[in-house]
Amino acid sequence: MDLQPARNVGLENQLQAIQLGASLYDRAQTQKRMMEQLQMQTADQIMRQRQFDLQNKIQSNAYAQALEEQKFQTDEFDAFQSFNEQVANYLNDPNIESKMPALPRFKSKVFNQQAIQAFRGLEQYSPRAKILKAKEGYEKNRADIIAEMYDMGIDVYDPATGAVRETVFQENLPAARTRIQEKSIVKDVDQEVREELAQLDKTIPIQERLKTARQKVEARKAERTLPSERLKADVATGAIADWEELFGTPDSRTASRIKGSVLQNDWKYPQQEDGRQIRGDELTARNSSKLIDELNKFEQTYGKGKIQKYVGIIDGNIEELLRRTKEAKTDEEKNAYGLLQRFQKVFNEEAFATSGKAVTQSEGTRLKKAIGDIKSNNFANDVNNFANFAAEDLWNTIDSFKTKYKVTPEQVKLANELVTRYKLPLAPFGQQRQSTPAGSTGTAPSLPAGFSSSQTNQIALPTGWGVK
Repeated sequence: MDLQPARNVGLENQLQAIQLGASLYDRAQTQKRMMEQLQMQTADQIMRQRQFDLQNKIQSNAYAQALEEQKFQTDEFDAFQSFNEQVANYLNDPNIESKMPALPRFKSKVFNQQAIQAFRGLEQYSPRAKILKAKEGYEKNRADIIAEMYDMGIDVYDPATGAVRETVFQENLPAARTRIQEKSIVKDVDQEVREELAQLDKTIPIQERLKTARQKVEARKAERTLPSERLKADVATGAIADWEELFGTPDSRTASRIKGSVLQNDWKYPQQEDGRQIRGDELTARNSSKLIDELNKFEQTYGKGKIQKYVGIIDGNIEELLRRTKEAKTDEEKNAYGLLQRFQKVFNEEAFATSGKAVTQSEGTRLKKAIGDIKSNNFANDVNNFANFAAEDLWNTIDSFKTKYKVTPEQVKLANELVTRYKLPLAPFGQQRQSTPAGSTGTAPSLPAGFSSSQTNQIALPTGWGVK
């Protein structure tokens, strides 16, 4: 009797079918991967062949161009040498009216580039370039003379058109030229000599005045070298009287300090860094005030706020401003770009460079952000802010120097005029009440009129400025 279990033939057939199907699927996947790999290899071979063909074409083309360039140079060599001789003859010709050689066109790229380069080198010697250079020098000289006339208080510009009035310009031309020449002569002269020059007759030639002024200064210095005690006392009394005329009656401590400085021959105008600071503050305050006058005149002529449409469209370098001034099509454009040019000079050169203050690059950026530049969104307001700041700066410098150094009457007068003009929260010099020095009681001395203890160190500054 067979005891083995009965076989399930249907199940076995089903399993065999599954195994066969899996085997066929694996074989199909393997064939698929092989076909994909073959296709990729074929595509790579095609790409390599195409790159190779392209490189061959490039090399063939370069070779053909080199052969063509060589042929052109051979054919045009005589013409190129002839042009070089024309250039050399033009440069060596002493006749300034000689004509420039014409620029030929060569088929050879090398010859053509060298010819263009040589021709551009000749342009600066061309009659047109000479005329333009002479015209540029004439316009600069004319602009300097007009600026000098403006400093002399002469209204050169026509208020209706903003153009220069030629009759006024020609009438005052000799005097303005004389002043410019005198300034160039005395620009490096000491303060004491300049003060003596200001007191001499202006009709005397500048060289004679300068000689006389120097002799007087030298004589005064000689007297100060070995003066008698009585002369020293007289000089000290005169110094205190001069101080009182500028700043009002001094308190006993100030008078004693001035007298002591005179007796020690130390009562002088500021020198070195301090001298550059006060002269720089004076120059900045004076020029920024004139800039306000020019801005006001521009707005009166062309309308309030008209200057703003010319602000921010250029990067502010002097060369571009000069170019735009020359290319201006209307008097408004010309006067606007001229005003921006003077703004760039006054604010960027004088305010930041000649004031004698150490301004780092980061501090310069902060200053421009505070007072504005020609990219400002509110140019007129920023110009006024800077003028106010410059006036306050001059006032503060004089106030801090007045008991240590001599200060010129012109500097004090300018500071007082600007305080009044801008209605600054500062008392004009001469109107301040001098405080009596207190003993060591711990109480603060009285403050000048118009100040309080909370305001002493918080003068109104333009937007962006803070008191450190």
